Amino acid sequence: SDITLSEYAGYDDSIWESALTEPRSKHYTWEWIGYLPGPTERPYLTEAGPDVFDIVIKLRQRASAILCSESKSAPLVTVKSNILVKHTLLMLIGVSSNLFPFCQETQRFQIVDGLHVNGISSEMLTNFLSEFVECGTFFSRLSSFSQPPVLNSFYTAGLIFQAFTRAIRKFLSHFTAAVLKIPHSLPLLNLKVYLLKAMEQIRYVATLCRCHDNS
Repeated sequence: SDITLSEYAGYDDSIWESALTEPRSKHYTWEWIGYLPGPTERPYLTEAGPDVFDIVIKLRQRASAILCSESKSAPLVTVKSNILVKHTLLMLIGVSSNLFPFCQETQRFQIVDGLHVNGISSEMLTNFLSEFVECGTFFSRLSSFSQPPVLNSFYTAGLIFQAFTRAIRKFLSHFTAAVLKIPHSLPLLNLKVYLLKAMEQIRYVATLCRCHDNS
């Protein structure tokens, strides 16, 4: 006769046989076979979703306003991700908008106060967009730097400088064409990875032409 494992080892192995036919439950441990699912832990704040994160941000602003009445935070300007990508792409080619106004005094793009996307705080979003703002600023300055000169009796730059600025205008036109082909549905993080090398080239040309900040 066949000898089963339970007879040979001296213990009951029926629990292993029933585990093969027992339907899968929320708990993947053999100790809970036949028992109802027990209480589960509440998710962490980072796992609760972007809507809960936005509620926490608003509660933090209210608490800060109560504790320190002098500190007034800017109201949140909430936009959708695709709208933010659209305005970011326009800024990269030197076009200002209500989200990224251009300061004529400093010749720099700025981020509107309180800019907010669902699930991302304003501070985090500002830090993330800083490289895009810098690239858009460099593009605008390079566009002004490479404008075709007025050829008259007062022009003294020479033909070499004309050829140099013409090459910069061609480079900026290629960059503009590449940016305009990017779909607005692209996530922000993917957009940064996609344009990383192009923004580095813009930064290098701006440094070469001394269109960057001296700081």
